Amino acid sequence: MIDTQEAKKMGRAAYRRGLPCAPVLDKHFVQELSPLVGKNIKNSAAWAEGWTAANLEDEHGLQAESI
Repeated sequence: MIDTQEAKKMGRAAYRRGLPCAPVLDKHFVQELSPLVGKNIKNSAAWAEGWTAANLEDEHGLQAESI
């Protein structure tokens, strides 16, 4: 199982690999999820946050921390 920081890094990596902003489509991320219902909400949100930050930096030249 991963923590939210690792999930965020995985979201950034997924963006760089050209995946859409959908955590469930990232096979690397899904393999790390807990099988327990409701235990993946924070990690899924962190993954999406990482993906969005990478997109903002790449597409718009913005630093996610400043938004």
